[in-house]
Amino acid sequence: MSGVDMTEAQFRKLFESVSNWGRWPGDGGRGALNHLTPTRVAAAARLVETGVSVTLSQPLRTQAALTSPSRRSIT
Repeated sequence: MSGVDMTEAQFRKLFESVSNWGRWPGDGGRGALNHLTPTRVAAAARLVETGVSVTLSQPLRTQAALTSPSRRSIT
């Protein structure tokens, strides 16, 4: 994997442009879930046709592999 060369100032500017820190009042405990307003939830519910839920999760890698960052087996 190749790296990307950038200065500290460039990194900070990029980080601040994508960061959710401080975007919401209080401790912002819900983070990006604050985007799920009642209006958006209702709009999404109107799109339901079958009631079948589908997971978007990925299986955990539990075996050592060249593509695993630590190359250690998870026990």
